[in-house]
Amino acid sequence: MEQFLIDWEGPVLLWIQEHMRNDFLTPVLTFLTHLGDHGYFWIALTILFLLLKKTRKVGGLMTCSLLLNTLVNNVLLKNLVARTRPYEVVDGLHRIIEAQSDYSFPSGHTGSAFAVAVVVFLMCPRKIGVPVLVFASTGEKPGRRDQYGTSSAE
Repeated sequence: MEQFLIDWEGPVLLWIQEHMRNDFLTPVLTFLTHLGDHGYFWIALTILFLLLKKTRKVGGLMTCSLLLNTLVNNVLLKNLVARTRPYEVVDGLHRIIEAQSDYSFPSGHTGSAFAVAVVVFLMCPRKIGVPVLVFASTGEKPGRRDQYGTSSAE
């Protein structure tokens, strides 16, 4: 199955590399992506919700969601699926961020983003929930070439 996905996604990633790389947007999107490294942005948002009395219960749910996501996504699924990173198996594919030490699937960035964003979307007024969910939905994984398109919903 993995070889089928590599054969199918490899040319797509190479096409993205050749035709969609942008000298202006690549650094911007790389910066935004690094906000999600190790869940930093989502942990900070969770702490903010925990500190504010009005949102403390939602912050508690966000904490539980992040912890459950970490266990299921990063500890269990990544090691069960063990999908290699595309730059390791697709000839000619050049990464634009540092090499990653874990497996490609499922995406840790996507998991932590949606673990928090879905809680906020469901528990907070739409004026807060919708922007958080939209922000969680943005991503540039295939453009960075460290993630397959099928490794994340971004």
